[in-house]
Amino acid sequence: MAETIYKRFVGCRACGRLTPVLLPELHDPPEVVDVYLQDWYGFFAEHGAHGLNEMNCALGAAMTGGPVWDPMAELLFEVASGAETFVVRATRASIEAPRRYRFAPGTLQVNAGVVEIDEADVRRALDLELYPHVLRASQIDALLTVVHASLDGIEADELEIAFEDIDDPEVSIAALPDQAYRRILDASTQIFDDWERPRVARFLEENRGEDGLLALRVRRRASAAFA
Repeated sequence: MAETIYKRFVGCRACGRLTPVLLPELHDPPEVVDVYLQDWYGFFAEHGAHGLNEMNCALGAAMTGGPVWDPMAELLFEVASGAETFVVRATRASIEAPRRYRFAPGTLQVNAGVVEIDEADVRRALDLELYPHVLRASQIDALLTVVHASLDGIEADELEIAFEDIDDPEVSIAALPDQAYRRILDASTQIFDDWERPRVARFLEENRGEDGLLALRVRRRASAAFA
């Protein structure tokens, strides 16, 4: 759900523009250092007479307006200057162009998060697990009811996020907690026949991790509240 961004910026309030403070590394070749200096001096030449403020990134990562692998995706993040906070939008005109940063007074608000599972994938995988035997639809419905019930009371902020969904910037992935897994496993003994239970138990065990079909999808939405 996130892309690493620079930590320090210099902003021009009069124009609503800012630029990251890019500090060359000791091993950077001269041409890279020249790019840093050209970017900085260009910004200073255009905005220096307006009065500049140093701003620090208030969040460690940016919310993206598209897949995290897409270099064209818009970034939305928050910076602070003293007690004031600002929302920054970072965009680029083309893949070759650098990002351009604009800011306005406000805050970035992220909801508490909704915990979900991919129900459609679980249905398909259960059918495949017991193939060629066909599970009754009522059995799958009953198991999914238990899965959803096991998620009651789980707070998104309590989950250990394993990784971000590279195709959906709002979604992070976490493993199914042990307590929820045990509830589902215990309830499955009342849903499935004797010969089905070992295979269902194997399915639950193999898919409880962050890379399994019972992995939890934590969906958070961010919105900008401008002053």
